Amino acid sequence: MKWAFSTLVIFLSLVLNACSDSNSTNFGADPAEIRFVNLVPNAPTLIFELNDTLFAEVSYAQSSSLRSVSASTFNSAVSYLNADADEAIEVFRNESFGTVAGREYSVIISGSLDSPTVTVIDTLSTGEITSGTTELHFFNGSSLASGVDVYLSENISEASINGLSPMALTANGSTLVQTTDSGKRRLLVTATGDDTVIYDGGVIDLISQTRRLYALVDNFNIGSDIRAIQIGTISASGLVDERLPTRFRVANMIADIAAVDINLDGVPIFEDLAFEQISSYLETATAQYEVTTTLVDQPAMVLHTLNRQFIAGESRTYVVTGSSATGQVQGRIFLDDRRPVQSGAQVRIINAAADAASLDVYFLVPEQLVTDAVARIADFTLLTTSMLLLEGSEYDVVFTGAGEDTILAGPQRISIANGGIYSVIVRDASGGGTPGGIVIINDVVE
Repeated sequence: MKWAFSTLVIFLSLVLNACSDSNSTNFGADPAEIRFVNLVPNAPTLIFELNDTLFAEVSYAQSSSLRSVSASTFNSAVSYLNADADEAIEVFRNESFGTVAGREYSVIISGSLDSPTVTVIDTLSTGEITSGTTELHFFNGSSLASGVDVYLSENISEASINGLSPMALTANGSTLVQTTDSGKRRLLVTATGDDTVIYDGGVIDLISQTRRLYALVDNFNIGSDIRAIQIGTISASGLVDERLPTRFRVANMIADIAAVDINLDGVPIFEDLAFEQISSYLETATAQYEVTTTLVDQPAMVLHTLNRQFIAGESRTYVVTGSSATGQVQGRIFLDDRRPVQSGAQVRIINAAADAASLDVYFLVPEQLVTDAVARIADFTLLTTSMLLLEGSEYDVVFTGAGEDTILAGPQRISIANGGIYSVIVRDASGGGTPGGIVIINDVVE
């Protein structure tokens, strides 16, 4: 495990005459402030401790809030829970760093679980930010981009770096805090020394009298190997205007007809999609779409429709189920998690069994009986989803009626591995009714 310290001290002349400047705002932190940022791409939620006391639990590409601490020396530790959530696995412990009054510390862990790197970005936090200006700095936490150049363009209508000066970032490197005029900018990233834009963050709004920390992280979806997040005083968030495509697939679980057509804005995109079939992903532009399910070659016979904004850089699955005979066809679009986690297998369960009502979900040791086990998920209703992190192994997947021992689907054997991503969809029997069936998708293999 490696430590890197990046001291970013802001020397602002306005500090000297702050009392007489009514257009200045105190950024404010006394005695000191700390935030913890998790940029480890193969990690589950990380647990951060200071002096053996829980400070924050933070998921990937997220940040804790800034919290006040005393000016002191702290022993820090980072750990995570194993897949069974019954044992804490230490990433590191008893690493020491000190705090000074009036400073802001961003403790960023990146790299990997096996080889983590911790960077402490130390900035003066009691300076003042003049009205009409913004303070910002950047950190490269991506494991896929060893060196990048970052550009901020006032020409927000084009993804061009012509005439712009880059801010260079090495792996786990950070820039100095800089003061710039507030307003809209376009965030662009290239590989070091190259002029090809590898990530277009779109338009960001630099708000007057704020400080912004932007971090580059690994992107597990489409459009780019990296993407940017904005780290604020409370949490981190993605960029709302980043220019990435989106992609979309369909799982047809309507049991009483042979196949359906799926349309985006009236245009067929998946034709003759059979019952129990999962389509391939379709890459499309980020936009608002009307999604309709129709009878094959009968576009006027709409079984289900919904309107949805497709979000940049995301992958989603549209699950459609129910009965065409009764007109009770339902559907929902689910966000797909594409990021593997080293500590376990991610298994997403979706209830698409319209005739089964609420269900209990079991992952049993092979040959184990339902009566000898406790349900992993209880009272699982139609078109809901739940994500489990399980230890890689073989399991028998079983669905029963809620609070009952009667098996409605399964047992079906599944072999899963740590680092794997899987979807398990329970459906009605062909033609409708129970007992139903189980569809298992390996979401790492496309």
